Amino acid sequence: MEITEGVLYRARISIPSQVPVGTYSAETFLIQDGRVLAVATKDIEIGKTGFERWVSLVARRHEGLYGIAAVLMSLGLGWAAAMIFRRRF
Repeated sequence: MEITEGVLYRARISIPSQVPVGTYSAETFLIQDGRVLAVATKDIEIGKTGFERWVSLVARRHEGLYGIAAVLMSLGLGWAAAMIFRRRF
């Protein structure tokens, strides 16, 4: 048990990667004998982290370079796939 911000509990919740970025509200209920005794609401900020965040920032800040890099990468991977499948079959 841990006391954080004056609260005597902590919960870890797995959030799917498909959840859109934004602010969400989480509600916590204290229930005893089938009755709600207390309610607490907390805003939770969902954002991107790691490599996904870096790609998102680059795409927004340098649109042209990001577009050119995406096209070049697609052409390169397509060419590499063609070379691999030409030799194997």
